[in-house]
Amino acid sequence: MGYRSNVALKFVRTDLEDYHINASEADALEFYTRYQNEMRYRSLVIERHVDELISDPEDGSLLPLPIGLLSFLQNDLRAEIHLDNKYVTALITHVKWYDTYPAIQAVMSLLVALENQEMHKYYGYCRFGEDMEDQDHEGWIEDRPYVSREIDLQTSKDAKIVRY
Repeated sequence: MGYRSNVALKFVRTDLEDYHINASEADALEFYTRYQNEMRYRSLVIERHVDELISDPEDGSLLPLPIGLLSFLQNDLRAEIHLDNKYVTALITHVKWYDTYPAIQAVMSLLVALENQEMHKYYGYCRFGEDMEDQDHEGWIEDRPYVSREIDLQTSKDAKIVRY
């Protein structure tokens, strides 16, 4: 069966018209646009590892994350997707999260790219494996997921689990 992990990824949605971390930031819109562009670019890289892309919504609305990333999380990793106001949180349980897998490398590359561009407030990541010491966490998004030997998604009571 192999070594398994539980993983949570939380991102600021990329379909928002106006988003900023702090209303006093003069360059908030420009920073959010950079975030959207980075997510779209990295999603194209991830898309190469996706077995089946989800469809665009029939009503013409935008998806809350770029299609490659959302497809990978939902279809390939079988993530439970939580849509909560301005955030998308993916809970992935019992997954082989090996750094040697190209798809996992693509996701981790996205997180490194966001961190390198000081976009750590736009995402949160946590993972725990079978061993008590085997834990990782990154990002500083508001109400980020954290490990307590269970993954607490920190979503509001109005959050919905969605499937696209």
